Amino acid sequence: MRKLAIRSAATGTILATLMGLSIAADPPAVLPPPKPLDEPRKLRTELEALAAERDAMAKDLAEPPGTASERAKLRAQLLELVKRVGEKKMAPAAPPMPPPTRVGKEPPVAPPPVPKFTPDDSTKPVDAVRAGQNYFRSGDVDAALRTFKLIDTNALPKEDRAFVQYMTACCLRKTNKLSEAAAIFREVADHKDDEFLAEYAVWQLSTMKSIQELETNLEQLRSRRKSK
Repeated sequence: MRKLAIRSAATGTILATLMGLSIAADPPAVLPPPKPLDEPRKLRTELEALAAERDAMAKDLAEPPGTASERAKLRAQLLELVKRVGEKKMAPAAPPMPPPTRVGKEPPVAPPPVPKFTPDDSTKPVDAVRAGQNYFRSGDVDAALRTFKLIDTNALPKEDRAFVQYMTACCLRKTNKLSEAAAIFREVADHKDDEFLAEYAVWQLSTMKSIQELETNLEQLRSRRKSK
């Protein structure tokens, strides 16, 4: 029995050894190799497309809107338009409109050319009055004064007579002949042949009096300063 047990143990040991050798003899499991790329051309195309898109975006960010060719085209069109406008003849501008006048008031009329008037002329008194007015408006007060003095006021209506006297007094005042001017102004104001001119004559006398009083006061002040 003892021999049988030893023989069984030996047989088990041998079997175990043989089984171990059999397991060790089997080759280890090997992973399958990685699959090669099936479509390398497709991948390359996608990469190239991404690179092209990136370059296009960078170009859009770097350049202002509109390409160089478009800007050159617009510049050429603008130059052509400027050239065409410069060659076009402009129509003459319309004359300026006169300023509006008040209702019931005639627009101012430029004075006519001053006619020559001498004592030897057989000119009518009305023409002489007009000549004196023209001299006065043009600033030739001396010629106006001579013309008004040559007019025979007896041949004129009372309104025209008052006008000639009033204008004569205005000429005397402008030539600094104040005493003679005041006498004629006073005559026009007293006779009242023309109510309108009579009121103006009174105003002229009041203005002359105020100016004379002011000059007198100024002279007194100058005298006082000199005496101090």
